[in-house]
Amino acid sequence: MDFHLGERAQTFRQEVRAFLEKELPPDWEGYEEEAAESYDYWAFHRAFNRKLGERRWLALGWPEEWGGGARSLEEQMAFAEEMGYHRAPFYSRTVGIVGPFLMACGSEAQKRQFLLPMARGEVEFCLAFTEPGAGSDLASAQCRATQEGDHFIIEGQKSYISNAHHADYCFLVARTDPQAPRHRGLALLLEGMKSPGVKVRPTPNMLGYHCFNEVFFDKAEVPRQDMVGEKDLGWYKLVISLDLERTVHGAGIARAAFYRRTLEELAGLVKGKVNAVGRRELADLAVAVEVFRWLCYRVAWRQGQGTLLGHEAAVTKVMGGELCQRLARVGMSLLGLYGQLRQ
Repeated sequence: MDFHLGERAQTFRQEVRAFLEKELPPDWEGYEEEAAESYDYWAFHRAFNRKLGERRWLALGWPEEWGGGARSLEEQMAFAEEMGYHRAPFYSRTVGIVGPFLMACGSEAQKRQFLLPMARGEVEFCLAFTEPGAGSDLASAQCRATQEGDHFIIEGQKSYISNAHHADYCFLVARTDPQAPRHRGLALLLEGMKSPGVKVRPTPNMLGYHCFNEVFFDKAEVPRQDMVGEKDLGWYKLVISLDLERTVHGAGIARAAFYRRTLEELAGLVKGKVNAVGRRELADLAVAVEVFRWLCYRVAWRQGQGTLLGHEAAVTKVMGGELCQRLARVGMSLLGLYGQLRQ
């Protein structure tokens, strides 16, 4: 079986490399994930995304009618690899998760309102899922959405919300029927972050990085027309968005390329300085990174075939997180205290 991408994708890869060479700063080394939501980085991220949007690269696989590039699956894979390998700031929950979800499940009015601005890099969403008492168990969400006429009244709290301090809107999961079984009685709503009753409070980590936020809803209103899908059946739509998060842009092809570069840099730093055990650890990591890459290729291919994903996407999510930890652990083991220093 030939796993190489076609000639058209490889030609596009060269075009992407030339773009990155021109648009990224000469000393660009990427960014630390904890600082990715900082104001300095975010300003660069927004400007860079608008340049991608001008080329119809930000929403590369979207239909042209919604501002996308209508590129083939192979071209999207080549693009994701180059952006990930060069640590370019292209990943966006907006075009990677919310936009495709609206195309699949949103109303025509929602598509007209949001998709073109998303593809141009003009609007950003955060994902308001996690809650203090629910964690990653989204079926336990207790943030309340009470319908009053043509509006929902939102009351509750979300925690660990990335990008909430920059986002224009949030993609919100809220409980519409507290008496319903866990996986029913939920709705998916689009809420403006500047709406009355919405408050964002930073939650910096131990290093002082402001990446996460708490978001409080105090009788905030959402028009009924901004509900995505049916009332009380939000869970069944929500799982679609989670599969989108775990594919090409999330824990997928771009991240595999990011890991490959990290491993190359680590091997360069310790070349000629490690024993057989250390060399074996690096070799094992090289195999794991390649396996992760092929798993992500499989997920992207299945998604390109129109297949709704289940365990395949979840496997890449788990493996991607574990591989990140493993790279850091082996790197610190081989570099010792020098691993704590910046170059």
